[in-house]
Amino acid sequence: MTFKCEIWIKVFFILLMIKWLKNKRKEMLDVYNLIQE
Repeated sequence: MTFKCEIWIKVFFILLMIKWLKNKRKEMLDVYNLIQE
């Protein structure tokens, strides 16, 4: 039970990081595009 909880927490955090990184990358691309224009 506890072990399973730990796994779920890790998975949740990884998903959160991926989501955050994707958003960050999108922001970076937007800024990059603005600079290019």
